Amino acid sequence: MIRDKGKRKREESKLSELVERIGEFIQAHAKIIIISVISVIIVGVALGWFFYHRHQVKLEASLEYSDFVDEYMKPRKAPEGSAGVELRDISAMEKKYSLLDGKYNGTVYPAMALYFLGVAYFEEGEYKKALERFEECHHRSDKELLTIVSLWGQADCYRAMGKLEEAVEIYNQTCAEHAGHPLIPGMLMQMAKCYVRMDETEKAVDTYSQIAIEYPQSTFVEDAEELITYLGG
Repeated sequence: MIRDKGKRKREESKLSELVERIGEFIQAHAKIIIISVISVIIVGVALGWFFYHRHQVKLEASLEYSDFVDEYMKPRKAPEGSAGVELRDISAMEKKYSLLDGKYNGTVYPAMALYFLGVAYFEEGEYKKALERFEECHHRSDKELLTIVSLWGQADCYRAMGKLEEAVEIYNQTCAEHAGHPLIPGMLMQMAKCYVRMDETEKAVDTYSQIAIEYPQSTFVEDAEELITYLGG
């Protein structure tokens, strides 16, 4: 009993001593502790504001990009019998792209806008301007999908301008670097068409065969097999 009381007193004394030391430490380092706590609070608030602001920027960028897409989706030519239809205006698309690029340069939207500008110019037969936009898109893209379609756009421009060797080089390199991607069969079809125009029938057959062998689930397989038969492969 006496031993237990003595042990309890010693423990209470140690606890009291520890509390006193903690108190002394807090008093001696009060300023540092207060500054540290304030710093943690400031950092927390700053991070919260950063993530909130980033979310707001993305939201605003997506809305302005949607406005750009609305312009692209307008018809190129007025349908027969329809008067007063608002047509696509590429100069308006360029202005909206410039706004996107100026305000939201750190987002994916300017690169996406560049791709659709390239498509719009391509549809108008302005292949050099289209090529420039596809090249810019590729230069600024860090997404695989945008990388593939921007390279595809470049190759299609060269093909449309009759520069078939340049087109084949891009098709071939892109198909090799992004093998397995669901867009690749479409690019292989385009490359095979170039070989046909270049009178390189064997290479065309090999390319169509590549679609059937490597991408058996592709919607292009049936067309590829028909063209192999047509070419005598």
